[in-house]
Amino acid sequence: MLVPGSVIIAQNVVGTGKGSQAMPRDASKTREPGGRRLQPALEIRPLTPRLMAAMGEVMRGSWGRGCWCMFPRLTDAQTRALPGEGSASARKRAAMTRLARRRRAPGLLAFEGDEPVGWIAVAPRGELNRIEASRATPPVDDSDVWVIPCVTVRKTARGRGIAVALIRAAVAYAGEHGAPVVEA
Repeated sequence: MLVPGSVIIAQNVVGTGKGSQAMPRDASKTREPGGRRLQPALEIRPLTPRLMAAMGEVMRGSWGRGCWCMFPRLTDAQTRALPGEGSASARKRAAMTRLARRRRAPGLLAFEGDEPVGWIAVAPRGELNRIEASRATPPVDDSDVWVIPCVTVRKTARGRGIAVALIRAAVAYAGEHGAPVVEA
């Protein structure tokens, strides 16, 4: 089922010969003529509040588990000042959920079938306070640049081009929302 605002990126084919990657789930048993396994089509969806659990699945097991991709958006002082109760991770999740309610999503999720496999953040540079304040990445001109500060692919889904598909989709998404330039 195609969700409004989502895009089918590719039908991934995995070989069966020496050196080919095995799929980690039952969907890999679908075969095309010649014996190659077909992975479910990769679907890219903008983050919405109802997809927050899927984002959590992608982040679980990575450095971003408690980050909720808020690190590039907030300085340390802003992170400490996040409203709400509970752990810092819970407050970051609530902050990302608020961002996901906006018309323009804070990033995109990749799905193979119903399984979330990747995340990419994309936003105007001015919304990424840590990047905006960084001396390591100063603006190079006055262009209204958008930035891709984070790309994460689940370990079980790596090596299949998902990160590249997410980058292409994020650049297209930013362009649809008026970005003249996207940097990563």
